[in-house]
Amino acid sequence: MRDYANDKVKKVCAPYEAEISEVDVHLSVHNKEHGQHGKPGQGVAITLYTIRHGTLRVEDEEQTIYAAIDLSTDKLKKQLQKMKEKALTAGTWPHARGGTQ
Repeated sequence: MRDYANDKVKKVCAPYEAEISEVDVHLSVHNKEHGQHGKPGQGVAITLYTIRHGTLRVEDEEQTIYAAIDLSTDKLKKQLQKMKEKALTAGTWPHARGGTQ
């Protein structure tokens, strides 16, 4: 399960590797057996720290941990794309002036 999450996050982050300083992935299980309230589910929280563009955070909770990982990485991919588009517009993305990225 941990390897699955790490592989998915690495795949999403690979094109932006030069701009990422750290990624934290937290997996959690919520159920009433452990004294937690609310509906049972399994969650993922991903926090990504960039060098120049701040912090990105995504969370998701689903019935299976794999579904939560998949949806969280999809959200993270969208946020990374949006971050790059903004940085390209502002001219702060590496190789923005005539680069091939």
